Amino acid sequence: MGYKKGQYSLKRDLLKTYVVVILISIAVYCGLSISRNNISDQMEAITDNNLKISRLSLLIPERQNQVQPYLYPESEEKADMYRLNNEIGEILTDISKMCENPTDDYLAYSRILSQVNGHYLECLEEYQKEEISSQMHYYSGTYLRTISDELKKYTSLLMAEYLNYSYAAFNHSMEQYKVLELRINLVMVCVVFASLIYMAVVSQRIWKFLNSVSNYTGHLSRHEWDAADMDAGRYREFNMVIKALNFMKSEINNYIIEMRNKNQIELQLQEEQLRNEKNRSMLKEAGLKMLQMQINPHFLFNTLNLIMRTVQMKENQTAVELIQSTARILRSSISIKSPLIPLQDELDNLEAYLYIQRLRYQDRIDFVTCYQIDCADTLMAPPIILQPLVENSILHGLKDRRDGGTVRISVSEKETCVEIYVSDNGSGFDQELLEKLEQGDTDRIGLMNVKKRLQLQFSRPDVFLISSVKGQGADIRIRIPKHREEQVL
Repeated sequence: MGYKKGQYSLKRDLLKTYVVVILISIAVYCGLSISRNNISDQMEAITDNNLKISRLSLLIPERQNQVQPYLYPESEEKADMYRLNNEIGEILTDISKMCENPTDDYLAYSRILSQVNGHYLECLEEYQKEEISSQMHYYSGTYLRTISDELKKYTSLLMAEYLNYSYAAFNHSMEQYKVLELRINLVMVCVVFASLIYMAVVSQRIWKFLNSVSNYTGHLSRHEWDAADMDAGRYREFNMVIKALNFMKSEINNYIIEMRNKNQIELQLQEEQLRNEKNRSMLKEAGLKMLQMQINPHFLFNTLNLIMRTVQMKENQTAVELIQSTARILRSSISIKSPLIPLQDELDNLEAYLYIQRLRYQDRIDFVTCYQIDCADTLMAPPIILQPLVENSILHGLKDRRDGGTVRISVSEKETCVEIYVSDNGSGFDQELLEKLEQGDTDRIGLMNVKKRLQLQFSRPDVFLISSVKGQGADIRIRIPKHREEQVL
């Protein structure tokens, strides 16, 4: 019967063989286990029966030894006698059930034992009723011993007959087990032989497919992209591989053609990327300068108003110092030629700015500075980063306070960086504003300019951090690295 290509599954064909072998193995194992269990049960039953007959041969003499010339109604000997009689009776009752097909001799011995034991019990009862000093009591005791000896004799005969029966039964079971084992081995040999033949057929098909794939991939390795596609095979799994190989050859061929057409475009793109790198560098530098220039107008207007009021109040010396401080700040802003200046210059510019603010706010706001640093002359920092932070504290954090406001600026030197804190006891930031500052979506121009310039200038992720609780003031921390390799110049 013919078949269509791709109709069959290799997994199914292999699985059929495994399932058949496994099921037959399970059936064989179950058959052998059942046979072993039956033989084991028979041997246990034979052993138990032998023990019972052996026990009977011991109980009969023991009972005879318990016969006393004086038997008291409540004595322990009487209780033992009752126990022995009951146990002997139970064993004699079970003896007739021990053999499935008992022999005539076995039946005869078992019946004789039951009858003699019954006669023994009757004589024992009469013996207990007789007077101990009478001659009849003596004769009765001798007769009991004779009956007991007969019981022992027939017990030995019964045991020998049962041993012959058990030996024959065991040999019969073993012969049946050997026949069953032989048949099972023949079945297993046939199954294994058939499985090997079937696996050989399947292996031949697999080898044929692998040989075809090897020849096909050999053409591809020699860049023979015009080689004919592979034909479909018998199994679906093979056809999936064939389809993938044919598709891969087609895609590689198309890719080579496209690569030839794109070589010139790639060269143009590389040249364009070089130009873009130069443009980005120029844009970055221009952006730094633009951000620096955006900071200056924030404090200029209020400072001029303060100078005008000071002149009107005829405080000429104060007005001169205000003009000098303003001129210093403007001159430092105009003369900036580099994205980094010495930290000491930035602190001097901050002091000039604080002089102006102290005159403006008088007792309303207290400005406290604490500089604990030895490398201010050598450490480089972006210009105009502290003034906008102080201005933010004044205009936003302390705008609603009439007195008692404090702005604290501290500079401390650490092992790898210099930490600058600008803190106030004002209204602080709410969570929504902190999220907007983190995302850069806010109208706080001064804060955002400082943050952007620091992030552009330094590669540290913790260069600028704001911590605040609404109504409890705000802390702004700046970390300037000491090492040049952490600065983006």
